[in-house]
Amino acid sequence: MKDLFDLFDLSDIPADLGDIKNDEITKEIIDLFCTADRELSVNELTVAYYRKYTVGHNRPKFTKTQMQNKIYKLSKDRTAPIVSVDGKKGVYKLDYLAKTGKTKEEKTDDFVNKV
Repeated sequence: MKDLFDLFDLSDIPADLGDIKNDEITKEIIDLFCTADRELSVNELTVAYYRKYTVGHNRPKFTKTQMQNKIYKLSKDRTAPIVSVDGKKGVYKLDYLAKTGKTKEEKTDDFVNKV
């Protein structure tokens, strides 16, 4: 059964229900993890996000504090595949197996494209 509260897959929601958006920043953060294919610190995420999504795109800066808050919230969200790394403060990784039961190879089709 589909999770009633899942905001990552809105394919079954009609447009006239209102302006319910997928979180674009979450999608971009997941993309950064997929690009790196390793654990990332909040500092690395902040710098990479700035370089990839802010410079040349006329978008507001996403500060380290904002990134830290966003990543922390995602790590506590049971539907997001981001988990903190044990023993490393401020370091996170994608963990599809723990969160979704899916393998790494299934990550792009299963999650990133839904966000």
